[in-house]
Amino acid sequence: MARGGMAEVWAAQQYGKHGFQRTVAIKTILSQHASDSRARRMFLEEARLVASVRHPNVTEIYDFGEEREVLFMALEYVEGDSVLRLHRAYRSEGGLPPPLALRVVADACLGLHAAHEHMSDDGTPATIIHRDVSPQNILCSTSGAVKLIDFGIARMTGAMHQDTTGGLKGKVHYMAPEQALGRPVDRRADIWGLGATLFKLLEGRPPLAGANELETLHLLTSGAAPPEMKNAPAQVQKIVQRALQYEPEDRFQSAEEMYAELDDTIAKIYGRVTQRDLATAVTEQLATPIEERRQQLVRAKHGAVERAKLARELEIKAVVSGDASDSGDTTAPGSPPVARATALQSRPARALPRPALRAAPPRSSFAVRAGVAVGLVLFAVMGLTVLLARRAVPDPQPPTAEATPVAMPMPAATPLPSAPAAASAPTLAAVAVPESAPSSVAHPPAPTAAASTAPTLAAPKPMPARPAPQPRSPLDVVTDRK
Repeated sequence: MARGGMAEVWAAQQYGKHGFQRTVAIKTILSQHASDSRARRMFLEEARLVASVRHPNVTEIYDFGEEREVLFMALEYVEGDSVLRLHRAYRSEGGLPPPLALRVVADACLGLHAAHEHMSDDGTPATIIHRDVSPQNILCSTSGAVKLIDFGIARMTGAMHQDTTGGLKGKVHYMAPEQALGRPVDRRADIWGLGATLFKLLEGRPPLAGANELETLHLLTSGAAPPEMKNAPAQVQKIVQRALQYEPEDRFQSAEEMYAELDDTIAKIYGRVTQRDLATAVTEQLATPIEERRQQLVRAKHGAVERAKLARELEIKAVVSGDASDSGDTTAPGSPPVARATALQSRPARALPRPALRAAPPRSSFAVRAGVAVGLVLFAVMGLTVLLARRAVPDPQPPTAEATPVAMPMPAATPLPSAPAAASAPTLAAVAVPESAPSSVAHPPAPTAAASTAPTLAAPKPMPARPAPQPRSPLDVVTDRK
């Protein structure tokens, strides 16, 4: 919603038990200053000061903490805008109407007086000094409430305005002369800021404005008097001139005293100006930006609810998958995740773990392609191995038959009539004839003429041929080798 030199402000939604919720403002220190010890110290001091002041015209602080090394504070959310924006909305009419301008500054006086009169825990006056009272730091709500904000550079009485680096803090156009000079300041420096704010709302410009900040600082420190006002009654001018006196002793000595003067002047000149009048002005003049901010909040809330719902669903699934194995879950294995999660959550004796949710890493396409390539290479190697194994085994040859002795029976010898007694037919012995005897085997000598008339022996019957061997598969070859 806003951003400054040290912090920024966000709108947020706070949720509680039994449906409690409300919109809050989250003020966070800027990330570039998160490690700056001086900026952190200022932020912590602001939180402490705001928490100690309780007043309807000062924004309330709800919480303070640190998230991921970033300091934050949860503040009251004010639906509306700064009085400076409201003044600009009346630009066509010459600026914010004087009755409303006086009412806003008068209510801001009450908030400042509460801070100035604040007591410490030990009972001593804390006397908080805002030191940055300006139209930007006064909010006007749609209900007509005036809220003083941004105690970022507030200090206790006696603190030096100049920081350790020698730089000035605050807006130059609304800075008291002693503050610009770096002198000790008290509550009367805030009185100057109130007078400068009222001058701006009535005249449309700061009381002392040079061509640049350096010239403005010269006007402040030289004691130059503010110019005469043209758009305010004389009694109102007297209040403004007294608040803008150079010497603190010549100003109002308290914000409460200035409030009394403003309230009496409003009643005498303009009659009764109520909080309802201011609410009407805010809702009419700032209707468009307020409605736009409302729609932004609605969209942001809807998105936050959807993200929270999705995160919860993922968390339930993670709990079910990680806890169902050892949780004593009595639900059926096929039960829906919601039913199983309900059963897990119903057990009071054991709290559900909250594992860190991490999305599963996506599968790499390179890994898939590499796996396919490795598979193809292995398949090719196996095929090549089988092929080489087949070529290494010789074709099977029909086995050579072993020589089987065949006994050839001999018929009874018949005596030849003309043959002499000593010439008898030779007796043939059993000869082992192989199945495929080579042609070079020497045959017995042919019988003589005396034996030519001997009966011829019958040729032995051929051996039956063995069947041709069947082709063998590579698997049989590998098996035989094993």
